[in-house]
Amino acid sequence: MTMSEKTRITLKRFCRDSAPALSGSLLFIWYFVFVNTGIFFNEGVAAAFTLSVLYLGFTAVSKRIQSNVFNGGNLNKIIVLIMAAIFLCAPAYSISNAYIDARVAAVTLYDDTLESHNHLRNIKGRFTIGNGEGRPLLYGFPTAPWSSITTIKIDYPNGGTAAFGYGGEYVSGPSDSPGNTVNTTVWKISNIQVTQVLSLVDNPRGSGLPDTVEIKYVIENLNAVNASVGLRVMLDVRLGTEAAGDNSPIFVQGMGRILKETQWTGAAVPEAWQTVDRYDNPLIKAEGGLSTGSATKPDRFLVGQWSSMSANPWLYTLNTTDDIADIAAAMYWESSVYAPGEKKTFITYYGLPYVSGANIDMYKSVDPAEAFHGDTLSYNISYSNTGGAAASSVYIWDTLPWNTSFVDASPGYSLSGRVISWSIGALSALSSQFSLWFRARINPEEGIIVENEAASGYTDAYWLDY
Repeated sequence: MTMSEKTRITLKRFCRDSAPALSGSLLFIWYFVFVNTGIFFNEGVAAAFTLSVLYLGFTAVSKRIQSNVFNGGNLNKIIVLIMAAIFLCAPAYSISNAYIDARVAAVTLYDDTLESHNHLRNIKGRFTIGNGEGRPLLYGFPTAPWSSITTIKIDYPNGGTAAFGYGGEYVSGPSDSPGNTVNTTVWKISNIQVTQVLSLVDNPRGSGLPDTVEIKYVIENLNAVNASVGLRVMLDVRLGTEAAGDNSPIFVQGMGRILKETQWTGAAVPEAWQTVDRYDNPLIKAEGGLSTGSATKPDRFLVGQWSSMSANPWLYTLNTTDDIADIAAAMYWESSVYAPGEKKTFITYYGLPYVSGANIDMYKSVDPAEAFHGDTLSYNISYSNTGGAAASSVYIWDTLPWNTSFVDASPGYSLSGRVISWSIGALSALSSQFSLWFRARINPEEGIIVENEAASGYTDAYWLDY
């Protein structure tokens, strides 16, 4: 695993004041307030807000036709864009706090047969998840819950597989709790009733923070005869908006990064799995709990290609040749017999990670913060292992800014070209803080910005990756 810390200074000689651009501010405010905060994801609020904006929008447009009030018609364009966005944004329910945000589609806007509307698609009862900063942890966040799919497999009576909320009938919901921490949807097919309960809970690893979504299904046999039912929960991971996009790297406890389709069964099913927005210097992380807290350990755990897993919801042949291009994770609970009236509960977790493995925390500073050409900059890098497991093979490196020259550094450094590095070795869990330093001189008349980034790499005793 690698982590980084960046510094940036502007040379005094070239400092200039600038005024912030205001173009697009109204659209940003609308998106942030009504989409990212989840206020819009309530049908009553959505309807009232839509009517209000329609009224104001048409009034403004009519005034614009009569007189040249608005410069270049820019405000009219903004109003039209807002109105269009409102119509294209399907109602959904949001349960959220400062750490985590789960959204459940309240209606079906576009179904699984419409490939051209992935960015708008909503399937009633399906969910997506983001963090408290409004960044996606699953595909479709915040406005299009559809690609994370729960599958019910019925062997008898009336055998077949069905995606939760697709076909069958809704008994109730989706509906939020008064405290905005629980969302419940009840759906049934072939007299098999499935209750989906999404709850915001404390991290099951023990951080004490309510940063995790408990994903629970209660399956009940309403038939007068025995039934055999299985369950699969597939999560279409997508973290942030980095280049990795739909292929956010996944790590599995004790295995490291998973590049090709892999399946674990029985006792080999790991305790947890983790995903990040990018492999090098990840900024966003999420973690799935398979047997932590109150989780029901699945019979199978699969990391694979989303499109193949979506097309083959139960029986699956692994592609162990090609690298995964669009990654997803799935938990399977194999079919079991339900007596008439019998209920069974299945729980898994997904949310922010608890630092159960190693975690190299770095802080970098530069002195002075403002400088002239010819000045010498002193960089200091503080680091420690804040994780609960030891880190081995720790190394730290930094690249000298292009417009500087190396002066000296703390003992043990190695300089290759413009890269300066230190081999640290091992760091115990919850280690003390240590520091490194180096100095660089700003070259005469070269550039107006001095910017660089320090990074670290290490082998994690829990995730077995670096």
